[in-house]
Amino acid sequence: MSSPHLIPFGSLAFVRRFRLVLVATSLLSCAGSGPCPRSREPSSTLVAPGNVERSSDANSQPSDTFPVFFLGNPNMQVQVFPPDAVTGYYRGIRFDRSGIIGSVKVGAHRFVEPWQATHDPLAHDAATGPAEEFGIETPLGYAAAKPGESFFKIGVGELRRTSAEPYSFNGEYPLVRALPWRVEHDALSATFSQELPISRGFGYQYRKVVRLDPTRTLLVIEHTLKNTGSEPIHTNHYAHNFFRLDGQFIGPAYRVAFGAPVVVIEGLQPPSLGRLVGSALEVLGPIPAKSSIFGNLKPTDARPTFSFELENTQVGSKVRVSGDFAPEKFTVWSVREVVAPEVFIALHLDSGAEKSWATEYEFVVPPPDPDQ
Repeated sequence: MSSPHLIPFGSLAFVRRFRLVLVATSLLSCAGSGPCPRSREPSSTLVAPGNVERSSDANSQPSDTFPVFFLGNPNMQVQVFPPDAVTGYYRGIRFDRSGIIGSVKVGAHRFVEPWQATHDPLAHDAATGPAEEFGIETPLGYAAAKPGESFFKIGVGELRRTSAEPYSFNGEYPLVRALPWRVEHDALSATFSQELPISRGFGYQYRKVVRLDPTRTLLVIEHTLKNTGSEPIHTNHYAHNFFRLDGQFIGPAYRVAFGAPVVVIEGLQPPSLGRLVGSALEVLGPIPAKSSIFGNLKPTDARPTFSFELENTQVGSKVRVSGDFAPEKFTVWSVREVVAPEVFIALHLDSGAEKSWATEYEFVVPPPDPDQ
């Protein structure tokens, strides 16, 4: 990606040749002893006028429109929702807000699409595609923070601890400050950058790149995290991978085959819906509404990389996922609407240390029917 030509305009920089640069800041004033109400963060967010397309999907509330852009090559198209603290598609406090992927299409085949009946941008799980989270159990500074004090969620910002209870990924934690994002993109890639200035000893520089291969049906997500604070960073990261292949609900046609032997360390529950056969997870029947499959797995030996394949055997569509890091564990979660094979990486960064890692998604469609 070539270096853009920047024209400063207050706290906003306009970038020629790129379609969007977004810098979002938010500061909510709340009593330290009580929670803030859920807020749509009406603050000093600035968006380049005229540079943002807006879209409303069929599963959203009719009045909702969101900033969006598209990456594409001759064989596939990817819809990306950039972070926006006021009007963004995802404004929850769980997932990394950068680059929520709304759809992945290869010809007539769909691999990612909205999966909930209604869309609430503030809900913790209102995300699609390979939505990513840092610190599902260990956000920065939570353990040391007292109720009323702040902790930090990478990819989101500064939150307030509300009780002495352990952190819960779906808990309500008032947003004190949404950290700014810098967004640059062209037809094939998008770069998202966020920085936490040193606060309570914690600081980081985070960079995420979403890019397409120019000709293949391949999506790559690259990450770099640098510890700029004095406190060590001990956390983890994973992609939730909300997949549904060609619009079909999850059932016996779906299987997840791991590229190396795995063992179950928790679950699978309920055993009537899922089982591990060799290195493949099989769905045993249609998943009833409001039911789910859940289990934790891990490789049987230490490997520096990983791979797995999700397949809809009825249609023939597949997603091949691989990464350049040793997995801490795998989690498989599925409801009727989506299946989510998740891969965790453990992150331990001393002051000044930096870590880079990447995940590849190859989207495979069945060959054309010769009779058609």
